[in-house]
Amino acid sequence: MAETTTAGRNPGGAAPLVDRPLPPQGPAPDPLTHPVGWLRHRLLVITLGAAIFPLVVLFAIYFFHAHSFWESMRHAEFWGATWRAFSFFPVYKRVAIQMARAFPFPTWALVLPVTVVTYGLWRRTRYFGNTAPLLVAAAFVILAMAHPHSGGAGFLLAAVPFLYIFVSGVLADLMETSYRPLILPCVLVILVTYVAGTLIALAQVPPG
Repeated sequence: MAETTTAGRNPGGAAPLVDRPLPPQGPAPDPLTHPVGWLRHRLLVITLGAAIFPLVVLFAIYFFHAHSFWESMRHAEFWGATWRAFSFFPVYKRVAIQMARAFPFPTWALVLPVTVVTYGLWRRTRYFGNTAPLLVAAAFVILAMAHPHSGGAGFLLAAVPFLYIFVSGVLADLMETSYRPLILPCVLVILVTYVAGTLIALAQVPPG
């Protein structure tokens, strides 16, 4: 028999209200089908995959030789950073020169400071799509400065794609404003010079 509930009399002295059955209680939600549980399950699978797959690839580099892999990991230098490098001005100069070389043409080197200033002054550009690549690029640059020797070149190389994403995102935001007639020709000039310079560099590669 369904449980019922009875309300009291109305303030005006009317007859009692009719008993109404309580709504039935459904089964407990499945943690794998519930939205929150499903999301946690997916995050767990993605995290484990992101942690295990690189280890498998790294192990495959050693042709799955456990002894060679263990000896290499045991003698590897995983950090090797020196924070004293931040107190030397030549380190900043060297990183700036290498970053300028990373951009193939001076137009990119000029656009990067403009987009950074725009990001700092214009609140609309400070969303996740622009902030995330900027933070990742800044982290790689800091790591490159902490490794002032040849080891830091890899961090600078890794920072370049994220800087391209950041610059592209800020330029896309600027093109949605009233400055579009000014920004669009600049973007086209950058793309044309980039394509032309790439083709010229490929033409200068000796055959064979």
